[in-house]
Amino acid sequence: MAVNHVLFGAPKVRLLPDPLGSAPVPPTGTSGASFIFVRCPMFTCEVDSTKLIQAWVGVRASIRAGVRRGVSQGVLEGAREAQQLHSFRNRTGDLERSIVGKLTGNRTSVGAARGNNNRVRSMAELPAETDGAQFGEIRAGMEYASYVEQGTRPHVIYPRRATMLSWIGYGGQRMFARYVNHPGSRPYPFMHHASEKCFGVMVREIHRGIWTAQEHLDR
Repeated sequence: MAVNHVLFGAPKVRLLPDPLGSAPVPPTGTSGASFIFVRCPMFTCEVDSTKLIQAWVGVRASIRAGVRRGVSQGVLEGAREAQQLHSFRNRTGDLERSIVGKLTGNRTSVGAARGNNNRVRSMAELPAETDGAQFGEIRAGMEYASYVEQGTRPHVIYPRRATMLSWIGYGGQRMFARYVNHPGSRPYPFMHHASEKCFGVMVREIHRGIWTAQEHLDR
């Protein structure tokens, strides 16, 4: 029978003792004080991955929680950024009030997601690796929001439902015209600022989730 030897500090193993009880003999050129010698008919190494699996469950939960916080807080803080830090002048406040951020669903919810070609597809069609994905949006609800965001080229304005255009001019006098040559308007990219804020918040919260996941692995 061969003599098995294990260094101190090596992974914990269980050695099955030799029923014959023969005295072990140290290998040539080694010191008996540095080794454990047990004569055995075979060598058994038991591996228990329970703690690793438990840690992995904590890692996934932490990262998914970070993603969920990132999306939910990102859309809310992004909408607030657009409402408060825009540079356009809004006389009525309607455009600011129409800006909202909200969660629209997640990977396991009943709903739809958009594919590579902007095609709406069901959650069941998404790859399995997207489990835990979150969806949200920041929306400016006024119909002219895109004109404020992107600006307009010079254009002619015609009446839609009436025969004449009507508006209050300087000095409070009501003006009428069959059409107006509009010189165009500069862009005020308030939604661009909202998306940048949202992205920054998402990165911050996902990093928090990763740090928490690392704590699970370090235990």
